[in-house]
Amino acid sequence: MKYKSPPSVYDTFLTCRSMIIRAISLAWKSPAYNEEFKENPKLFLKKEFDYTFPYDMVLKVQESTSVWKPELVGCWIVERQNKLRLVLPPKPEAGEEAIALASYIASNLTFLTPLDNQEV
Repeated sequence: MKYKSPPSVYDTFLTCRSMIIRAISLAWKSPAYNEEFKENPKLFLKKEFDYTFPYDMVLKVQESTSVWKPELVGCWIVERQNKLRLVLPPKPEAGEEAIALASYIASNLTFLTPLDNQEV
């Protein structure tokens, strides 16, 4: 039997990031998905994509205070910083979802930030 090496840390991160982007897209699709994702993001990822979040950490989702302003520079304008694991950007106007997700990916290379102890 040939040895199969485990995925690299970077590959694991990229896959996780891809699943988060897919979850954001689904959360934009309906208020029910949005609430379910915010309520229990790990369970949402498992249920919707059969994906197990690979990191042993708390994962929280909160609505973002940013707004999508494609007429300016095609990016998100952040009004305040959030100390959360994942910031769920608001849904852009119909037809702008793909460019908004691309901008989110480009401007948010990492989506994980430490939680304050009182937020756990």
